Amino acid sequence: DGITYTYDFIVKTVIDFDDDRLDGDLTIIQNMMEGPISGGTSSYVPATYRIENADGAWAGSGIEFAAETDEGRGQLALETYVLHGEGDYEGMTVQLFSNFLDEGPPSPHGILFEAEAIAMPDPVKPS
Repeated sequence: DGITYTYDFIVKTVIDFDDDRLDGDLTIIQNMMEGPISGGTSSYVPATYRIENADGAWAGSGIEFAAETDEGRGQLALETYVLHGEGDYEGMTVQLFSNFLDEGPPSPHGILFEAEAIAMPDPVKPS
């Protein structure tokens, strides 16, 4: 079927945002499913995400979707993560997101809520 799987792929780097509370040492652990789609390839990447700095940490999970076409449209990727604060950030939530086209690394953005995130609703039940 042409699908490949990668498990527990670790990325470590330093991340820098406009808000210093989000800066720090970043660790991402990804599972990847990559395979052919009509006119190109695609990847589905669920991941855990952790940023640590001297005042605390942000930890959570999210998803990345990427597609590269053979039709000259380049690459498209979207990713979003919800992180919960620890240490000085306890009780806060961050929504991280980025999207990018073609070359270059994604440019992540963060929205910091000085409150706990609300819970996901229950799944929709069959009618």
